[in-house]
Amino acid sequence: MLNEVADGVWVRQSEWVWSNAIVVRGEGGLILVDPGIDGSDLNQLADDVDRLGIPVVAGFSTHPHWDHLLWHSRFGDVPRYATAAGAHAASEARERGQRMAAESASGIPLELFGLVTPLPADGGPMPGEIVEHDAHAIGWVTPPGTSMSWSPATAPLPRVPRWRPASPPIMPISPRCGEERNRSTRVGDRAGRR
Repeated sequence: MLNEVADGVWVRQSEWVWSNAIVVRGEGGLILVDPGIDGSDLNQLADDVDRLGIPVVAGFSTHPHWDHLLWHSRFGDVPRYATAAGAHAASEARERGQRMAAESASGIPLELFGLVTPLPADGGPMPGEIVEHDAHAIGWVTPPGTSMSWSPATAPLPRVPRWRPASPPIMPISPRCGEERNRSTRVGDRAGRR
């Protein structure tokens, strides 16, 4: 079930591994962030979104691990974004990620897996500013509501409690380390600043 944690921001936590699917209301409709962990989660989220009565305009993957690259046809044929590094990693390792998803969870539409493109420099439909940092995975963006890495244009979001067990990456860990690895990079925002 979706829980509204701030005006225009909903979270649905998976029963399986307590991962968070996040729904954010943008100017033109809803953006689904990391929308589920298995087929049942994806279907239940689609039911929840249908009840909101607001169209889905985009998807967003916070990083290129298999459980963040899922999608369902019920969400619509809309653009799905990631950071440039995240989109590249997802594309390079799509077949491996599909195998991992098939082995790890049931009911996943594998043909829709990992079809993400780089977020436009102006942020596209995403509200606020997107800040990329490789702290967890290549091209990672902290999900909204979990830190100040994502600042919606309307107001900061409250912290959303979350726990997620380690998930194997779908591509090798970044060779960078220390300061370079943890450096933040502004990907884009509504004003088009870089």
